[in-house]
Amino acid sequence: MTRGPVPATLADAVYEVVHGGPLPPKQLAARVGKTHGYLLDASNPHDELKFQAQLIVPLTLAQGNPAIVRYLAHECGGLFIERPRADAGDLDVVRAHAEVLREVGEDAQAIGSALSRDGRIDADEATAILRDIDEMLTRLAALRAVVAQRSGDGALTIVARPEGGAL
Repeated sequence: MTRGPVPATLADAVYEVVHGGPLPPKQLAARVGKTHGYLLDASNPHDELKFQAQLIVPLTLAQGNPAIVRYLAHECGGLFIERPRADAGDLDVVRAHAEVLREVGEDAQAIGSALSRDGRIDADEATAILRDIDEMLTRLAALRAVVAQRSGDGALTIVARPEGGAL
């Protein structure tokens, strides 16, 4: 699936999925069992959003674009992490681990660079760092998928820290 920034509005997310994928809207409408006109109306960002929630999964899968899911997760205070498909050999595990370490290093460098300028992280720097952290989490999910394949456990587990508590 494709990844990108979180859309600004739900209407933008729906438009991105309907109009920004490999299937043109007419073909997409047929695939999800709606008329072409309905899909065009439902994805018009200039009109009031009239979109059926039952279409989120079929549209996302048909277009390979989780923009709607990313938007919803973001608005609910979460983060959408796609569980990658993995066919793991030993080299895949090593590569996935190296990608995680590379991302962590880049995140540390971005934080250090921001702090070295004026001793604080401003809003723009924080936004860029958060994007970097999200990318690292995606790489970490990929590493987990290739290792989990060996155990037969492909489920994604998210561990949350209780507010003010330790893991």
